[in-house]
Amino acid sequence: MPHATRTKVYEDDAGWAQITREAPHLVVTKVRGVARVPMVETYLREVVEICAEAKVRVDVFHDWSEVKSIEPDARALFLKRSEERREANARVFRGMHVAVTSRLVYVALEVASVLYRRTLHVYRNMPEWEAALATARSSAVREPVGAPGRDRSP
Repeated sequence: MPHATRTKVYEDDAGWAQITREAPHLVVTKVRGVARVPMVETYLREVVEICAEAKVRVDVFHDWSEVKSIEPDARALFLKRSEERREANARVFRGMHVAVTSRLVYVALEVASVLYRRTLHVYRNMPEWEAALATARSSAVREPVGAPGRDRSP
């Protein structure tokens, strides 16, 4: 039975976010504008649902190339919840691929990638991010949730 695509959209006067579960092994997000606490809460709720439902490890592709800023309270919430869920996320997420345009965000994410054992891949070049996404979309590799955390994502 084919997997049904599921999309969650959040929008307010400052920003817009879309989280799409394209396949059991693939999630794609797009964020524009300013990320505030309600947007981050929506995103985090969706992540918890994805983790709860996952039968295979998931590659996540974030297009944050149009993010103007993240409000301090939203950033603090994101970091706190990410740290609280680090083990659960590590069992489910195989690779995180983030496209950014901000040099500051790029450097911060590159440093963070060391903490995540190189499962976090940061791109400032959209064609490279899009190529990795295309590879993930066509990949037949499926690892069960909880499989060794060695990153084999594209």
